[in-house]
Amino acid sequence: MRCLILAIVLTTAFGDNVFGGKGDPDNGCPVPEIKPADLSTICAEIECAKFTKLDIDGCFEARKYSPAKWVSTEVPDSFMGFRKAFKSLFNYIEGANDQKEKIPMTAPVSNMLVMGSDEQVKVQYMSFLIGEAHRSSTPKPTNKDVMLVEEGEYTLYARAFGYTGFMASKSLIKQEFGILANELKKAGVEVEWSYPITMGYNSPWDSEKRFEVAFAAKAAPSPKPKDLDEICKDIECAKADIHDVKGAPNVQRKDYYEANVIMTEVDVDPTTKKATTAAYNVAFKRLYRYITGNNEKGMNINMTVPVRNKLVIKDNEVAHQFMSFVLPAALTDIPAPKDSKVVQTKEKAYSVYEKAFGGVISEADSETVYSREFKNLWAELTVAGIKPDFQELYTFEYTDPKDNEQRHEVAVLISQNSDIAMEI
Repeated sequence: MRCLILAIVLTTAFGDNVFGGKGDPDNGCPVPEIKPADLSTICAEIECAKFTKLDIDGCFEARKYSPAKWVSTEVPDSFMGFRKAFKSLFNYIEGANDQKEKIPMTAPVSNMLVMGSDEQVKVQYMSFLIGEAHRSSTPKPTNKDVMLVEEGEYTLYARAFGYTGFMASKSLIKQEFGILANELKKAGVEVEWSYPITMGYNSPWDSEKRFEVAFAAKAAPSPKPKDLDEICKDIECAKADIHDVKGAPNVQRKDYYEANVIMTEVDVDPTTKKATTAAYNVAFKRLYRYITGNNEKGMNINMTVPVRNKLVIKDNEVAHQFMSFVLPAALTDIPAPKDSKVVQTKEKAYSVYEKAFGGVISEADSETVYSREFKNLWAELTVAGIKPDFQELYTFEYTDPKDNEQRHEVAVLISQNSDIAMEI
């Protein structure tokens, strides 16, 4: 119960405009009214997220955090939303997981807000750090609303302060966010303004308390993708209507037409729940052999783009993965595959939100790059007030990996395509 009250204190609901207090940008380095509890003392008693301090001038602390795993849940938009979110996470570490295992509490309790362009909170996520002892073999949540999230290295700019009483007041939190924002602007630091973060470390009964407000460093822009019209001049592209998405300048909605496709399953490692480069190569070769004559008519069929990978997510993991080629629109006499692991089918129309990016992707960097771009897609849609169900994801490849100019796309399904399911 003590932990439950702690989290409610640490994640007290904000007003819609987080940056209500602006601080005084001409006042030097503003000192918190109440000194925060010492972080090293706190972390001597409870495991904390690991970071290295960066030597950056400014009235804030710059930190590079080590890769970590978190357990997260969305904070419901209701009066008891914070209590419900914390209870879901607390139940997980108390044994509501597939191993029925108790997991030690860590610090901080982190709360990330996603702000729209109108400075209104669109959604909030609460997270607990998974301690080192459970990171490599983490029990899976049994609550479908709770997910495990891997984070690579990232940089935060944080400001700490103390408070008295049972909880930090809403006005104090807004004031400190405002001060931090002003100090970051004065220092010329670029951050992700749309994703303010709070971090709390203490029980409300502690005599000294520590609360932090933070912003993440602005991510480098994605490399520019090769122009789609230029690609489609030289090779047939899958037919789709393309629309801009209001509030998400780097995202488009694509409405794909009904089409004949060939598909094959990509083997997913049962332990890591990931497909290896070798598995992708095997799947591609199956489909490529089909269009180069390994079909019942020995027919050579023109290549099209994109090469599509579909990821079916279940319990926050990849359950199945499929690769497909769209067959040329003019092809009517479609030969059956000789390979039993290749399926030819007519696929109904479907729609996705997609984000394109360029750059050559090495095998070593592939997982990091696609994870980053899916997060960017999620972030843009969330800021735009769109919350798709990330249970069916896609990657689209338009260019030869050896080309200097590249086009890759990540996407999430909008309308369900009932004919896409297949068994091999």
